[in-house]
Amino acid sequence: MAKITGRSLFLTGLAFFFLIGRVQTSEKNSYAAYLKGVTAAGEGDFALAESYLKDASRFAPRSSEVWNALAKIYLQESKFKEAITAYNRAKSLNPENNKEIYYGLGLAYLRLQKNALVRLQYETLIKRFPKEREAYLLLADLYASAGLSNAARNTYRQILTFLPDNPLILYNYAVLLAQQKDYKTAQKYLVKATGLAPNFIPAGALLAKIYWETGNLAAAEESYRRILELAPNDPGILFGLARVYLEEKKWTEAGTVLEKITNPKNDELLRLLGFVYRQKKEPEKALLVFQQALELKDDPRTRFYLSLTLDDLKRDTEAMEQLRKTISQDPENDEALNYLGYTLVERNEKLDEAEQLIKEAVRLKPENGAYLDSLGWLYFKKGNFPFARYYLLKAIRLEPDPEIYQHLSELYRRLGNTKKAEYYRQKSISSPAAP
Repeated sequence: MAKITGRSLFLTGLAFFFLIGRVQTSEKNSYAAYLKGVTAAGEGDFALAESYLKDASRFAPRSSEVWNALAKIYLQESKFKEAITAYNRAKSLNPENNKEIYYGLGLAYLRLQKNALVRLQYETLIKRFPKEREAYLLLADLYASAGLSNAARNTYRQILTFLPDNPLILYNYAVLLAQQKDYKTAQKYLVKATGLAPNFIPAGALLAKIYWETGNLAAAEESYRRILELAPNDPGILFGLARVYLEEKKWTEAGTVLEKITNPKNDELLRLLGFVYRQKKEPEKALLVFQQALELKDDPRTRFYLSLTLDDLKRDTEAMEQLRKTISQDPENDEALNYLGYTLVERNEKLDEAEQLIKEAVRLKPENGAYLDSLGWLYFKKGNFPFARYYLLKAIRLEPDPEIYQHLSELYRRLGNTKKAEYYRQKSISSPAAP
């Protein structure tokens, strides 16, 4: 064993003294640089703050606080990859108390659009800190925006255990449920949300829409009318109420509501208004509105209603031209196919073309009584009475309509069966749908 001399002890002590001195100096320099960096950041000079904090990290490379502060500066400077590196360094140096680091990492990954990694940060944060409420809220939104509906639902259920009476949370959860068409559960939470916050317009509007979706028109109307007292000029709410009135066949009320929407720039809204004018027997107004809607968007649905309006105005040639354009735009528009085909049959023109059109409509909607009636009436016009009888009888079983009864009456009269002809004539007169 080597002998320890007094001289060697002296040299060892001297080295230790200088080492301690260097460490103390390094700590002082690190702390000074850190303070300067934080001060510069507070003054908005992020470039200077970065410079000081980099110095601090060199003087104290194992300081979690320094790396965390530097990561924040990188975020401010949109240096997201550098921020992630700095946050991970801070986390490795202080694995026990790093809530802020997870939030920072989540934000950095979010800016880089790495959403799976964003979710991972908050999932890990919740595992480490189960009572961290903000993380649950962020994670629920992330799941919902990513289409991970079941995960979002589970997270909202957890949130509601500690925030059971928060109207915004109840509303957000209901939005998710409505997107999944779980209207019954969504309605329950919206009723609670609107009870807690009666003036919370989005919750009330969604509740009214759900009533409409589920066919509860009376409740939908009542809800929309109540919300309109809070937001009398809101286009979305006016539009929603108008749809309810349309379902209820309250044409005047629907028109009044739609007319309140000033300077409409929505083709769907204009299409609805035109539909209302047609129902109110105001074809000139309807024509103008449908034309305005087509200027906004060349939609085959709007063009179809335009053709019907032209037909109402006895502008037959223009109506048929618009029907052909509709079918050209949308070859599977069964309504346009049937309407054009039936128009040709009524005019006793181009019956072969009419047959092709109506058959295509029937192919698309084989259980539509009106389309089967058109086909039966076509065969009547062509003199194919067995086919005419087959399709007209099938049509009347599906849709007991006065016009179909009248067609059957004429068919049986042509066949010489006056008893059945009179029977169906009486049915056409006494039918509940008869004018």
